[in-house]
Amino acid sequence: MKKILVTGVGGPAGQNVTRLLLEREYFVAGTDMRDVPTTDITFRRVPAANDPLFLDELCRLAMQERVDLLIPTVTEELPIVAESWRRRSNIPVMIGPYQAVFAANDKYLTAEWLANGNVSIPRYCLPSQVKSPEDVAHAIGWPCLSKPRVGRGGRGPRRRG
Repeated sequence: MKKILVTGVGGPAGQNVTRLLLEREYFVAGTDMRDVPTTDITFRRVPAANDPLFLDELCRLAMQERVDLLIPTVTEELPIVAESWRRRSNIPVMIGPYQAVFAANDKYLTAEWLANGNVSIPRYCLPSQVKSPEDVAHAIGWPCLSKPRVGRGGRGPRRRG
Protein backbone atom coordinates (compact mmCIF):
# COMPACT_ATOMS: atom_id res chain seq x y z
CA MET A 1 0.00 0.00 0.00
CA LYS A 2 1.33 3.44 -0.94
CA LYS A 3 2.08 6.00 1.78
CA ILE A 4 1.50 9.64 0.99
CA LEU A 5 2.77 12.67 2.91
CA VAL A 6 0.29 15.56 2.93
CA THR A 7 1.33 18.97 4.24
CA GLY A 8 -1.05 21.34 6.00
CA VAL A 9 -3.41 18.65 7.29
CA GLY A 10 -4.95 21.17 9.68
CA GLY A 11 -6.16 23.41 6.83
CA PRO A 12 -9.10 22.94 4.46
CA ALA A 13 -7.09 21.65 1.48
CA GLY A 14 -4.99 19.29 3.61
CA GLN A 15 -8.06 17.94 5.40
CA ASN A 16 -9.87 17.26 2.14
CA VAL A 17 -6.88 15.63 0.45
CA THR A 18 -6.30 13.46 3.53
CA ARG A 19 -9.95 12.41 3.66
CA LEU A 20 -9.96 11.45 -0.02
CA LEU A 21 -6.74 9.44 0.32
CA LEU A 22 -8.02 7.60 3.40
CA GLU A 23 -11.28 6.78 1.57
CA ARG A 24 -9.12 5.21 -1.14
CA GLU A 25 -7.29 3.25 1.55
CA TYR A 26 -3.88 4.91 1.26
CA PHE A 27 -1.65 5.27 4.29
CA VAL A 28 -1.30 8.96 5.07
CA ALA A 29 1.35 10.84 6.98
CA GLY A 30 0.52 14.46 7.62
CA THR A 31 2.30 17.63 8.67
CA ASP A 32 1.26 21.02 9.92
CA MET A 33 2.97 23.88 11.73
CA ARG A 34 0.44 23.52 14.56
CA ASP A 35 -0.57 20.43 16.48
CA VAL A 36 -3.52 18.73 14.78
CA PRO A 37 -5.45 16.12 16.75
CA THR A 38 -5.86 13.06 14.55
CA THR A 39 -6.14 9.33 14.99
CA ASP A 40 -6.39 8.27 11.33
CA ILE A 41 -2.90 9.28 10.19
CA THR A 42 0.68 9.58 11.33
CA PHE A 43 1.12 13.25 12.24
CA ARG A 44 4.29 15.29 12.61
CA ARG A 45 4.62 18.98 13.38
CA VAL A 46 6.97 20.95 11.09
CA PRO A 47 8.30 24.51 11.11
CA ALA A 48 6.45 27.18 9.13
CA ALA A 49 7.33 27.40 5.43
CA ASN A 50 9.36 30.58 5.96
CA ASP A 51 11.58 28.85 8.54
CA PRO A 52 15.02 27.96 7.09
CA LEU A 53 14.64 24.44 8.54
CA PHE A 54 11.26 23.75 6.91
CA LEU A 55 12.41 21.92 3.78
CA ASP A 56 15.12 19.93 5.60
CA GLU A 57 12.55 18.78 8.16
CA LEU A 58 10.03 17.88 5.48
CA CYS A 59 12.67 15.82 3.62
CA ARG A 60 13.73 14.11 6.84
CA LEU A 61 10.14 13.17 7.66
CA ALA A 62 9.45 11.93 4.15
CA MET A 63 12.46 9.63 4.30
CA GLN A 64 11.76 8.54 7.89
CA GLU A 65 8.15 7.66 7.03
CA ARG A 66 9.21 6.08 3.74
CA VAL A 67 6.54 7.88 1.78
CA ASP A 68 5.91 7.26 -1.89
CA LEU A 69 4.58 10.72 -2.71
CA LEU A 70 4.47 14.24 -1.28
CA ILE A 71 1.35 16.38 -1.72
CA PRO A 72 1.92 19.95 -0.48
CA THR A 73 -1.30 21.89 0.22
CA VAL A 74 -0.11 25.07 1.96
CA THR A 75 0.12 28.20 -0.20
CA GLU A 76 3.35 29.44 1.40
CA GLU A 77 5.04 26.08 0.89
CA LEU A 78 4.28 25.68 -2.80
CA PRO A 79 7.04 27.87 -4.32
CA ILE A 80 9.60 26.52 -1.83
CA VAL A 81 8.75 22.89 -2.58
CA ALA A 82 8.50 23.50 -6.34
CA GLU A 83 11.91 25.17 -6.41
CA SER A 84 13.95 22.78 -4.25
CA TRP A 85 12.25 19.45 -3.53
CA ARG A 86 13.54 17.54 -6.55
CA ARG A 87 17.13 18.55 -5.79
CA ARG A 88 16.83 17.33 -2.20
CA SER A 89 14.74 14.20 -2.52
CA ASN A 90 14.00 11.45 -5.00
CA ILE A 91 10.48 11.09 -3.58
CA PRO A 92 7.93 12.20 -6.20
CA VAL A 93 5.98 15.39 -5.47
CA MET A 94 2.61 16.44 -6.85
CA ILE A 95 3.40 19.99 -7.95
CA GLY A 96 3.93 21.98 -11.12
CA PRO A 97 7.15 23.54 -12.39
CA TYR A 98 8.62 26.32 -10.24
CA GLN A 99 7.95 29.18 -12.69
CA ALA A 100 4.27 28.25 -12.97
CA VAL A 101 3.87 27.80 -9.21
CA PHE A 102 5.67 31.06 -8.48
CA ALA A 103 3.47 33.00 -10.90
CA ALA A 104 0.25 31.36 -9.72
CA ASN A 105 1.17 32.20 -6.11
CA ASP A 106 1.37 35.91 -6.99
CA LYS A 107 -1.95 37.40 -8.09
CA TYR A 108 -0.31 40.35 -9.85
CA LEU A 109 2.06 38.11 -11.85
CA THR A 110 -0.85 35.85 -12.72
CA ALA A 111 -2.83 38.84 -14.02
CA GLU A 112 0.19 40.06 -16.01
CA TRP A 113 0.80 36.65 -17.58
CA LEU A 114 -2.87 36.23 -18.47
CA ALA A 115 -3.09 39.74 -19.94
CA ASN A 116 0.07 39.12 -21.99
CA GLY A 117 -1.55 35.93 -23.27
CA ASN A 118 -4.63 37.88 -24.41
CA VAL A 119 -6.83 36.30 -21.76
CA SER A 120 -9.67 38.54 -20.65
CA ILE A 121 -9.23 39.54 -17.00
CA PRO A 122 -10.74 42.16 -14.68
CA ARG A 123 -9.00 45.53 -14.47
CA TYR A 124 -6.29 45.64 -11.80
CA CYS A 125 -3.52 47.72 -10.34
CA LEU A 126 -1.00 47.71 -7.54
CA PRO A 127 -1.43 50.00 -4.51
CA SER A 128 1.82 51.69 -5.52
CA GLN A 129 0.19 52.69 -8.82
CA VAL A 130 -2.55 54.77 -7.19
CA LYS A 131 -2.42 57.58 -4.66
CA SER A 132 -6.07 58.43 -4.04
CA PRO A 133 -9.62 57.07 -4.37
CA GLU A 134 -9.89 59.14 -7.55
CA ASP A 135 -6.85 57.30 -8.98
CA VAL A 136 -8.53 53.97 -8.13
CA ALA A 137 -11.74 55.10 -9.82
CA HIS A 138 -9.79 56.08 -12.94
CA ALA A 139 -7.58 52.92 -12.99
CA ILE A 140 -10.16 50.23 -12.27
CA GLY A 141 -13.49 51.82 -11.32
CA TRP A 142 -15.86 51.30 -8.42
CA PRO A 143 -16.80 49.05 -6.79
CA CYS A 144 -13.46 47.35 -6.55
CA LEU A 145 -11.97 44.46 -4.62
CA SER A 146 -8.65 44.63 -2.77
CA LYS A 147 -6.66 41.42 -2.35
CA PRO A 148 -3.13 40.77 -1.13
CA ARG A 149 -0.67 40.07 -3.91
CA VAL A 150 0.43 36.87 -2.16
CA GLY A 151 -2.09 35.47 0.29
CA ARG A 152 -2.43 32.72 2.83
CA GLY A 153 -5.23 30.73 1.22
CA GLY A 154 -8.90 31.66 0.99
CA ARG A 155 -10.67 33.07 4.02
CA GLY A 156 -13.74 34.42 2.24
CA PRO A 157 -14.57 38.04 1.41
CA ARG A 158 -14.89 40.67 4.12
CA ARG A 159 -16.49 44.06 3.82
CA ARG A 160 -14.74 47.04 5.35
CA GLY A 161 -16.18 50.37 6.17
